[in-house]
Amino acid sequence: YVVELNYANLFIDGEFIGIYQVTEKPVNVEDELGLTLATGDNMNGSWIFEFDNHSGQEHQFYVKNLKVTVKSTIDNCKYTALQKHLMAVNVAMLNKDGINKSTGKSISDYLDLESFAKLLLVRDFTMDYDTVVNYWAYYDHSDGKIHAGPVWEFNNSIGQTYKELYHQH
Repeated sequence: YVVELNYANLFIDGEFIGIYQVTEKPVNVEDELGLTLATGDNMNGSWIFEFDNHSGQEHQFYVKNLKVTVKSTIDNCKYTALQKHLMAVNVAMLNKDGINKSTGKSISDYLDLESFAKLLLVRDFTMDYDTVVNYWAYYDHSDGKIHAGPVWEFNNSIGQTYKELYHQH
């Protein structure tokens, strides 16, 4: 799924500020991706979530020191199944051989590695600061893997951030 985008020349008080990329905000992502969302605290459906650094959002939990915000929310849900699944992924990622010994699954069993590679290439090419602090992902029940995407929101890219990650001195 790729969000629609347009480019706009921005002028303020007659002064040219720059060319900006305007993208749609992902809405109804599950429809665009063909997902059947989870209806309970289980992994029998798909989930849409964001790895982010923003505190105090609703429907948020931690996996180690990483904040996860669920975008496909369910009323009165604790998201324990999704959290447990993401913890299992984390165990595989931290293991030198990339395998979670308790489940026998490897990183490639848990993640759609091609989608993550594409996300990182796009984000690195655009010098997007958000690459390391937040991005969307989804668990697709049909293949049992976590996919990176949709790719959107480049407001902190191409040097347009006050953060030090991509600034050259």
